Amino acid sequence: MNNHKGLTTGQQILRFVKLSQINSSLPVWGEIFHVLYKIKRSAETRNRNLIAYKVQGNHNMEYHVENKRFVLTVDEITLNLKINELTTSILKGRFLPVEEDS
Repeated sequence: MNNHKGLTTGQQILRFVKLSQINSSLPVWGEIFHVLYKIKRSAETRNRNLIAYKVQGNHNMEYHVENKRFVLTVDEITLNLKINELTTSILKGRFLPVEEDS
């Protein structure tokens, strides 16, 4: 299931979400976690916040190095999520990336 070269982070996540909808027994939680972990490690290595992907409403899901959380700010609400919380939320249909063109 690791054949996702050339896809954006959002496209990779959506691919795994769609696979889980087709076959709920596929182990996609770990695959999504791995995609997010690569963003986390990249941000920590560069020591700067990174945009992981775009969510509906043209908002950014970002990884913030200083608090070691994925952060989504919508209007005046800011959500801070641990990597495992975001992974589980994605599989429940929350904080999904917007569809992007390939």
